[in-house]
Amino acid sequence: MPEKIKLPTLTVQYRDVFLFKTLYFMIYEWLMDNGYHDEDGGEKRLEKHYEEHRHGDLRHYRIWWRPFRIPANSGFVKYHLDIDYLGLAIQQVEIMREGRRIKAQSGEINVFINGWIEVDFQEYFKKNFIMRYFEDTFKTRWMKKNLEGHKAELKRDAFRLHGVVKKFFDLWHSMPIEVLFHGKYEEV
Repeated sequence: MPEKIKLPTLTVQYRDVFLFKTLYFMIYEWLMDNGYHDEDGGEKRLEKHYEEHRHGDLRHYRIWWRPFRIPANSGFVKYHLDIDYLGLAIQQVEIMREGRRIKAQSGEINVFINGWIEVDFQEYFKKNFIMRYFEDTFKTRWMKKNLEGHKAELKRDAFRLHGVVKKFFDLWHSMPIEVLFHGKYEEV
């Protein structure tokens, strides 16, 4: 059994007017509400990489978030949801919303959600001289059903986040509807 169990990448692509700050804040709130944290176990440094290129009034963004969550009562697995933002040809525009002007962004935004499970993140088998010989047997036979359950739970988290982002952009999605506290054109 590998040390990392990867899930398929989920992608949301949207090309129109939107509020980037609201999208950013909405995904951040979803992660915090569902128990995801940064490397230090806090909530402040989810962003691992930020890159911005400007060409006149157009901007290109590349942002990487690397949150994780340790499921309840588990010292053996850790869930990771890698979220990558790719903004292409983003420009500032003004729109009229309910009789007032709002500064928004227009362009293409791609949100990539990669989920993976880190197995034995505390390196219990590598640290214990005797247990290191039983690592493969333990993971492939004794823990196989348990790992499949963890994989299903992380897949459910990834699909729920994917559905929330799609609902934010008013795109069709197949997941049950979650209540969003921020609309697509609502300022945070």
